[in-house]
This record gives sequence, structure tokens and C-alpha cells, in this order.
Amino acid sequence: MFLKKHFTIIGLACVLSVPAVDAGAEGFAINEWSAEGVAMGGARMFAENDAANIAYNPASITKVRGEAFKQSAVYISPHGKYTAYDATGKPIDEGKNVVHAGWAPGNYYVKQLNDKDWIGIGLFSRFGMISEFERDSKVASNAFFSRLNGASLTPTYARKFDNKWSAAVGAEVNYVGLELQKNVFYNSVPTQTKGESWALGWNAAANYAFDSKNEIGLVYRSKVTHTMDADFRGYSSGITGSDHFTKAHGKVTLPDSWAIGYNHKFDDRTRVELNGTYTKWSTYDALNITFDDKFLGQSGSYSQKNWSNGWRYALGVEHKLSDK
Repeated sequence: MFLKKHFTIIGLACVLSVPAVDAGAEGFAINEWSAEGVAMGGARMFAENDAANIAYNPASITKVRGEAFKQSAVYISPHGKYTAYDATGKPIDEGKNVVHAGWAPGNYYVKQLNDKDWIGIGLFSRFGMISEFERDSKVASNAFFSRLNGASLTPTYARKFDNKWSAAVGAEVNYVGLELQKNVFYNSVPTQTKGESWALGWNAAANYAFDSKNEIGLVYRSKVTHTMDADFRGYSSGITGSDHFTKAHGKVTLPDSWAIGYNHKFDDRTRVELNGTYTKWSTYDALNITFDDKFLGQSGSYSQKNWSNGWRYALGVEHKLSDK
């Protein structure tokens, strides 16, 4: 059975003493890192004096004068629907995702050390999802409930080499909490797998200014591979008779991405920005989980994803009405 996603739903939960919230589903990149970023349609790589540049373009934290701190929250209310196909391409089921709206917070701090060096730290989410379908639907064997809570802590260093070049490099401490509920054994026995993991990634960025009005930027964020130990539960049914508990183990690989952007200033009050982000979703090729103790004769739960790489484009115009 194959799933064609007509709409993706996004979700998030920040940790590390930030109030945890969700929005969410399987699709599952987060781009809503600040209120201004949403207003610009995601085209926010070259903002002036904005600490949230840590998320959009770390090389642009060199545009901060002195220091800057930002807390931002974006309300997300996504909608989704699906069509399921059999191996011959024939539609066999369709329906809607249950929508989970919520707040996406972002927390950022940047400090200018001198004329050449800047440091900063951000806490936001790059990935997250909550996806829910009817338990008796055809797609319930893939998952009738999926939750991926994600948060990234990103300490960053940036340097301005001259009036044209600036660059940044940073680490990423990435957290995921995964819960997966699906039906097995001819779609008749519900199961739950639940676990969490920490892993490390990195990012790098560069900006080049052609002149005082035009500049380009490039940002790379690495893939992050989580090796997870989880708790598995197979619920009682006419087949099992009683609940089955065991430890489960698996890997979740979050994809790497490239972003490239162009910025043009008409004057000190108006600018336009265009950017594109290429995400290697093919990295997320499978979600395979093995059990310590077999369940219904099976040693694990295996799900091929076969996702395709994709582009996301953004275009935004910003105009300053007044000093306030």
C-alpha cells in the first residue's frame, strides 16, 4: 500500500525549560521560526539586527549590533488529507488527518564580541509532526498515530572577514521524542512504540555582499541520525489475549538540507528577498524497529518510506513604515 501525501502537517515541541507545545503531521519540516519569518513567507535570511538569523541564516548574525535577544511564538493550524493506493496504483481509501494546532516557539540570543566576531545560541525546532488517522482506516497499518517532538539547540560562531564576506559554523544538539501507533497482523492488532533520543549535528553558512544593495547567502544543515531505545506494547485482542511488552530499538534519520538566498535593498526602508531550500528527504528511507522479544512471531516492525527530495521556495518583501 502506498500513501500519496496531498498536504503535510507540521508539529513541534521545544524542551530544555521552554514550555512544550505541539502542532502537527507526517511531513515534517518546521520553517516557522519567528513571527517576522512567517510574515515574509519564510524569506528571512538577511534580516537586520535580528537574533532569529541563527535559525534562518547563521552567517547573518553579523548584522546584529551589540547584542540581541528574541522570543517568538507562531500559531500553526494545519490541515491535511490523504489518498491510499494499492500496489497497482488503484485508490483504495481516502480521508482527512486529525488536525492538531499549536504554538511554535523560538528563542535566540546573539552577542557581538568585536568588529569581526559574533556568538549566538538558538533553541527552536527543525522537525516535528503529529499525524492521526481513523484507527480502522486502510492506512492504520502504516500508522494511525505518529508523533515526533523535536528541538534543536544551536550554539553558533560567526566571523565577518571584510565588507563582503561573512561566515558561520555551529553545532546542533538535537532531541526527538517518538511515539508510533499502528495496526499489525492484517490491520487488526494495535501496537505502540515510544522512545526518545539525543544526537549531534552541525551547520555552516556564508554570505557575500556584491555591494551595499545586493547579497547572497548559502546555508547547510547536516543530517542527524538518532539511535533509539524504545518501549513497545502490543495491545490485547482476540489474537494475543493479553498485552505484550518488550524493548524496541531503531534508527530515525532526519535529513540534511541546503538553503540559498538572494537579497536586494531598494533603500534603507524596503527590501526584497528570494530563497529556496532543498531537503534530502530520501535520507528518511525507512522506519525499522526491532524487538527484544518477538510479537506475534515477528522480530520487528518494518516500514519503507521511499520519500523524494524536494524544494521549498520563499519570496518576501519588507517595508519599514516608520522608526516604530
